[in-house]
Amino acid sequence: MVLKAVILAGLLVVSGDASVLPRANYWHGFSKIESVFSFGDSWTRTGFETSGTQPSKNNRLGNPSYPGKTSSNGPNWIDYLTTTYNKSPFLTYNLAYSGAVVDTDIIRNNNNDLVRQVQEKFLPNYKRDKKFAASTSLFAIFMGINDVMKGDLYNKPDTLDKIFKTYSGEIAALYKAGARNFLLLTLPPLERAPRVTKKSDSATRIPRIAKAVSEWNKRVRSLQSSIQKNYSKSTVFVYDTYPLMMNVMNKPSSYSETKIYRDSNGYCSAYTKGTEKPDSKSSSCKYAANQYLWLNDLHPTDPFHKLLAKDISSFLQKQNDILKRTQWTNKTLATIVAAIGVSAFYATNWTIGALIMLGPPTGVAVLWDLVEVLYLIIYTNSDGIHPNACIIIDIILFIAVAAMSSVIAFTAATLSDSGWYFAFFQNEQGVEYLRVATGFGFMTAYVK
Repeated sequence: MVLKAVILAGLLVVSGDASVLPRANYWHGFSKIESVFSFGDSWTRTGFETSGTQPSKNNRLGNPSYPGKTSSNGPNWIDYLTTTYNKSPFLTYNLAYSGAVVDTDIIRNNNNDLVRQVQEKFLPNYKRDKKFAASTSLFAIFMGINDVMKGDLYNKPDTLDKIFKTYSGEIAALYKAGARNFLLLTLPPLERAPRVTKKSDSATRIPRIAKAVSEWNKRVRSLQSSIQKNYSKSTVFVYDTYPLMMNVMNKPSSYSETKIYRDSNGYCSAYTKGTEKPDSKSSSCKYAANQYLWLNDLHPTDPFHKLLAKDISSFLQKQNDILKRTQWTNKTLATIVAAIGVSAFYATNWTIGALIMLGPPTGVAVLWDLVEVLYLIIYTNSDGIHPNACIIIDIILFIAVAAMSSVIAFTAATLSDSGWYFAFFQNEQGVEYLRVATGFGFMTAYVK
């Protein structure tokens, strides 16, 4: 009973929060990333064209020339993440496009959306075995700004249902093409953008946008859970953009990157289309361009983007640490369970022959599970043995031993002096060890 309790406790510890903790299948850490594919709108766009110069070791964002055609009057967050706050020299394929929504069939905007970015830009040009490997690639998606600003999504759950059905469908298409690691960004506090606050109807518009942003962000987190549930080999991170930008707007001096800001609520019309240099100063403006949080009524300047990239990098690195701690906690627990079973078994069966006497199916279960845990411990960055294999083999072994036990029990009168009978009916440890072997197989599946 003690062994059974340990196994059950282990299963609860390992599987208790699967929707939050990243999985180890293909995520080996931010420092192992070699390719980033980004999707989004003008907050992410750099003007990359799939037909132009491709990213390379000496030009990690490809075309156009760095920092590209951004909306930040300088480098944006994907620029900074690639060149400054990366943990490895990865290549970035930035498929984002200005004005993009999730699906133009739902929210009418321009002719670009997440659907086209995936179906017309990514799939024809960068499918698996061409430009990326599943375990060294990250797919970053920052969508929703134009959906909320154009779609008036306040109290429109049916419209949101349709949008997120498409959102989920495009992630599924990426997964089918080989993507495994995803980074989803929530929306910033758009209710504080000048496009909302400076309008004559701001009194009614601010709470409507705030509500729509809140609902969108809740659905992004729900999307994370559903993707990880439906696609067992996926790792989905959600980075919350909202509190970071809210903190900057409330107190820019809180961060070294944004302490340059002198105005975090408005903008100067002389800068709305960009300036020759990020720190250019117009005589018609109170401050230099990069001393305003907002370049125009919807787009922040590059100091915020620099902070955003830095924080995303830190966030992804923290996920590495959480993942490592979780993996080693689970591996340690699994090893302890195995050690208890082996120790208890040999306490009453001192010879290796006793292991064979216990029955070939259980003997195979013992060896299988010990090999599995050693594999997981030694190859800490490997995918390990497929968890379904652990479960299927242990179920087969359990059924085989149960069937064997039934046959032996049926003929117990004639086998009362045999080693088989002794192992299963006079030596209760035989049954206990079978439970350990089977339970341990399930545990190693959850560990992964």
